[in-house]
Amino acid sequence: MSYPFGVHNDISNEDYHAVKAVQGLPAFSSTFCKTFVKQSPFHAAAIKPPKDSDALRNGSALHAWALEGVVPLRGPESKIKRTAWKEALEEAEKLGTIALTERNYDLVESMNNALMDNPTIANLLSAKGGVAEHSVFAPYEGICMKARPDLMITEQKMMVDVKTAMSSKPSDFERQAQSLGYLLQSAWYVICLRELGIIIDRFLFAVVQNSAPFATSVVEVGKEDLSYAINYVEGVIVRIKQCHDAGEYPTGWPAIHTTNLDFI
Repeated sequence: MSYPFGVHNDISNEDYHAVKAVQGLPAFSSTFCKTFVKQSPFHAAAIKPPKDSDALRNGSALHAWALEGVVPLRGPESKIKRTAWKEALEEAEKLGTIALTERNYDLVESMNNALMDNPTIANLLSAKGGVAEHSVFAPYEGICMKARPDLMITEQKMMVDVKTAMSSKPSDFERQAQSLGYLLQSAWYVICLRELGIIIDRFLFAVVQNSAPFATSVVEVGKEDLSYAINYVEGVIVRIKQCHDAGEYPTGWPAIHTTNLDFI
């Protein structure tokens, strides 16, 4: 299915991820950009839809619960009980939610409660004018940038992204954000919205620890960091377009790499 450029509130998560082109332009996501930079163009071109897993289900369920108030379905104790699990999946589909095993339901509930118990996060997620899980398609430099922000609060020129982490200590998450390309993601989203005339100048992460005691924090991308990331991603987009036009996504690695270790 094809969609016009703009912000859409009626596209499912599955349909969004299935979009490969918009109005004749090849569509790329922030995940493609992150992989392109953090691994290689070759790896980015090889991205496949994630397989069903507990981690994927838990993350999707937490986002739906925290951002849209969609409570997951509490399924059987284990997927080993195949008949009960199949019935839970079918019931969840009817209800428009996600089925979880009992253990994972308790885990997601604990993370969601922790987010809501943080007054700063609770205020952000319930902010006036906030819209969750909208799909965005914008033309830029010969490609279509696509994005699906967790939460946009356009009246405040702000985006909020919910993240789970092994440690929600701000300094630890800051390193994780750098390592996993979250800053690239923030810049990608800001550029995408900017090309539609929507200005976002604040990007915040609402972070929750994914195990007890489920500590939470809010980490904002600094203005200088965001500005740097935007300039960097704009350069990456040029490289993505070059790879697409050439039909080649190389690793960029040398034929033979020679070590240059400095710890011996």
